[in-house]
Amino acid sequence: MYGAGDGARPAGIRRASSLSAIPGKVQLRRFGAGLDLHCGELLEPLFWRACLAELVGTTLFLFFAVSSIVYRGLFSLAAVVPGVPTITESNYGSAARSSIAWTFGLAIFVLVFIFSPVSGANLNPAVSLGLAVLRKITVVRFAAYTIAQCLGATLGTLIARHIEPAVFSRQSGGINALSPEINPSGAFLAEFMGTFLLVTVVLCAIDESRKLHTLPYLSILAPFAAGMAVTVIHLALIPIDGCGINPARSFGPALVTGIWKDQWVFWIGPWVGAVAAALLHGLVFSGENRFENVKNDDGILRVGSIGTGAPIITASEMAGGIVNGTSPDSLAPVDEPSGTRQRRSAEDSDPAV
Repeated sequence: MYGAGDGARPAGIRRASSLSAIPGKVQLRRFGAGLDLHCGELLEPLFWRACLAELVGTTLFLFFAVSSIVYRGLFSLAAVVPGVPTITESNYGSAARSSIAWTFGLAIFVLVFIFSPVSGANLNPAVSLGLAVLRKITVVRFAAYTIAQCLGATLGTLIARHIEPAVFSRQSGGINALSPEINPSGAFLAEFMGTFLLVTVVLCAIDESRKLHTLPYLSILAPFAAGMAVTVIHLALIPIDGCGINPARSFGPALVTGIWKDQWVFWIGPWVGAVAAALLHGLVFSGENRFENVKNDDGILRVGSIGTGAPIITASEMAGGIVNGTSPDSLAPVDEPSGTRQRRSAEDSDPAV
């Protein structure tokens, strides 16, 4: 999830030239940050297919997200039944906040599941910026995704408005707005922290070294992890500023309603948080930075992830297989002993078995 999607360099995969192996020592490039200015993908049909996926995905996201905000008042009206006590305003408010947070989180879960094979399902300019900082996507793709996401956010908001324009207007179109007790600097900090958490989850989910050497099956839970992160962040930040953590989500309702108050908070805060998360992940938390050298009984120098019980592989296996995005048959699952791996390799090579 959250990578570049099809038609682009796989996120997190290093070329074989970045790895060199000499007796007793394995060297890996530790950190690659910067901006990839490659523009050739503009001529690739899959690039535009990915941009369309971002537009459609963000349209769906904003429609359901904004609808959960602006039409939440109908929840209490639907509860009015003759002879049955209505819910109190305080209970309604708590239920509405929870339902909004869960709508945002579950929508991200579903949409990442749908669109991640096509575009990476960024659905958020801040996430795209974090990926661009670590060169997971190019600057061109970041710019194209941001435009597509903002267009989709605007379209999704417009569709939500047409359900009932009067109710939409009374609720100010679901814009992000600071609570009266919160100043812009406090909201900026909240947006920074929320986006920092979200982008960290995303980068951990797409870290190929982390999946290959540490938790190879964890990526299955990536859409769920992203959705849960969005839910947790909204539960905390909705009382503060309505919870942005996504410049496109803030831009769409602001453009439709014409209300731009404190809009900078919902752009600068998420973008600064995304850059900080990307740099910290690349420098400290990236799975490729944690390796140890191990000599097996056959004397072959092997590389494994520190203290994880992950499969121990040779540097040549990495250069010949994993670095190129494939997993050699000789690699055992995490819990498979090396002896079992050797027996399985022998069985695979024996046509009589």
